[in-house]
Amino acid sequence: MNLLKPGALALALALAAPAFAQETRSFTAANGTFEIPVAPQRIVALNDQIVALPLYELGAPVVGSAGCVDADGNFYMRGGMDTPGIDYANTDIKYVGGFNGLDVEAIAALQPDLIIGGTYTDTAVIEQLEAQGRHLCPASREAGGYWH
Repeated sequence: MNLLKPGALALALALAAPAFAQETRSFTAANGTFEIPVAPQRIVALNDQIVALPLYELGAPVVGSAGCVDADGNFYMRGGMDTPGIDYANTDIKYVGGFNGLDVEAIAALQPDLIIGGTYTDTAVIEQLEAQGRHLCPASREAGGYWH
């Protein structure tokens, strides 16, 4: 009976881990060179308007995005409904928190193989995502970087 527990735990961990066995390529930014997936399958954008929407329009597999909450508590993407008609309600993109309140657990639950953001991302969030072994998370402005 106790032999099943380690096996079940190993299986659960294997299923919960993002796809790290993908082919990668080098991406060079102002603060270094990083390995990112050649063909990412699950992208989380830490900005809706300048990252998630353009990627989604280009057919990229965006599974999560930061966004906004209106006065009634509804999630929305800035500019999403203006022209492209893209929003959380009519796509498979999941809300992962606001720009100043990213939900690291929600991001991890989406099992992204690539996370894209900007210099505005909270350093603590970056550290938590990097500790999970996520590919390409931006450095904060305080860290003096652009992408990390």
